[in-house]
Amino acid sequence: MSYNELNTMSSWPVFIKCVSCDKNKREKYLLECSHCEREVCKREECCSIFPNANNKPDIVICKDCEIKIENKFRLIIDCNQLQLLKKKIKNNSTYHPKC
Repeated sequence: MSYNELNTMSSWPVFIKCVSCDKNKREKYLLECSHCEREVCKREECCSIFPNANNKPDIVICKDCEIKIENKFRLIIDCNQLQLLKKKIKNNSTYHPKC
């Protein structure tokens, strides 16, 4: 019998190290990062979990991947749109839904 077969038959809990906090956690308390596919624990400090539509599994992003993705974002300001918004605010012509 191979090691994997013995391991799946064993009643001993399996521990895996979290990528973000480097703590050993039980396998059932870990999730897989949707970006890098490494194991990460469910703590808020270690990952971000985003719900997915149509009963698909949630999207899990570890903090390392989250930082890499955030660094790729660039703020783009369209001055024409900004001037239009200022004009609408000045004229009080922005949309206000009734509560």
